[in-house]
Amino acid sequence: MEKEVMEQLADEKVFGVEGAPQFIIDAERLAHPIRPVRLAVYCLASCAAAAQATYIWLEPASVGSVNVGSRLVLDALVVAVGAGLWRAELAKRAATLKSIWKEAKFRAESLERAEKGLGDTLW
Repeated sequence: MEKEVMEQLADEKVFGVEGAPQFIIDAERLAHPIRPVRLAVYCLASCAAAAQATYIWLEPASVGSVNVGSRLVLDALVVAVGAGLWRAELAKRAATLKSIWKEAKFRAESLERAEKGLGDTLW
């Protein structure tokens, strides 16, 4: 089962936690305890910029204003950057989960070899 999941996820850039064992997920969470805060900041900044852009767009007084276009472009840029940072954070999480899982598998195989007398456990 584990091998099938790893083969299935080989080409995937953002990796969900459906196939990972709980100890791998816990190890990744302990390695990056600030990630939920960063994701919340990205989300709040993007939502605030989207709300501001909507307000500017719907405000009748802003129709004749000179800076409307630049403010809308800036808000769109903040939303795009927030989405990009969110995606990058999830890609980093995927890479971390895969590397932790790979290291755990290596250690388990090394321990099995050591128990059989075929090698040692130098990690």
